[in-house]
Amino acid sequence: MTLAGRRADEEEGEYNYMPVIYGSFEEKGRKFEVWMPSSGSEPQEFTVNIYKDEAIIEELHVPMDYEPRFGVDTSDVARLEERVGKYIDALKE
Repeated sequence: MTLAGRRADEEEGEYNYMPVIYGSFEEKGRKFEVWMPSSGSEPQEFTVNIYKDEAIIEELHVPMDYEPRFGVDTSDVARLEERVGKYIDALKE
């Protein structure tokens, strides 16, 4: 499931998730788009959409230890960079 446009039906009493973009970059022929939660009511994880030729080919979920109220904790950023780094290292051009 991609995050763009992901919203729950309020009539059924579900929360409207509105993740925000954390950043994006391109490497080894892939585009990496990282999303983060905008509130404590959302799953506390980064979602990394990985694109090739403008299509999402994979989605990674990286858990966060801390709710990003005033920004992302450095330990959460380190975990994200490690996980994405391992993915990139395993890629072939």
